[in-house]
Amino acid sequence: MAEIRVFTNDEINFVHAYMIINEKKEAILIDVAAIPEKIVEYCKENNVKITNILITHGHFDHIYKLNLILKVFDDAKIYIGKKDAICLYDKNYNLSTRRDLDWQLEQKNENVIEIKKNQVVTLNGYECNFIYIKGHTPGTVFYYFVSQDIMFCGDTLFKKGVGLHGKMIPRCSNSKFKKSIKYIYKNFSDNLTIYPGHHDYGFKLKDAKEGNEEANLLIKYNK
Repeated sequence: MAEIRVFTNDEINFVHAYMIINEKKEAILIDVAAIPEKIVEYCKENNVKITNILITHGHFDHIYKLNLILKVFDDAKIYIGKKDAICLYDKNYNLSTRRDLDWQLEQKNENVIEIKKNQVVTLNGYECNFIYIKGHTPGTVFYYFVSQDIMFCGDTLFKKGVGLHGKMIPRCSNSKFKKSIKYIYKNFSDNLTIYPGHHDYGFKLKDAKEGNEEANLLIKYNK
């Protein structure tokens, strides 16, 4: 059974980074949560090596200071939706300018792999479905680990509420955002365990269906 570690940044809206660690101490990192120092410190203390980095979407709170991770794990593969890849290299697209952080990678990284379509990939022995869903951003990707029945969905569906969408956030397709929630509801069992980008994590899909009024309304009016 994979070990899942959670790193939470309570200074930026309780954004999460997640780490899936196998028995060989190889890790898959999902997002950075703007706290790479804590992630690197944990890895050094526990002899963990990050081999793959999965980016749910390109907003700064999920990728900020990714370069500090890459300084230590320079051969890690970085996966990101094709239309969000620009966020790695442009501070205006990743919205870090809104916090006066002005962060971006200064040069192209040869280990960046742009996800262009849905696909199944094996990472560190785990089968993972890359679901190029779009919506919250044009490059939003869900990562579904089959044997664990867990999904990392970024800023789409929370236990209570949903991510920003529509006119509230640049580059968001309101219609695709609604469809992305509907996709989760229709294609996964109630026992799916969800790890979102913020707030409560490790909840079951059935919990959202039963108690997430905002998500349920979006589903209702998106026939």
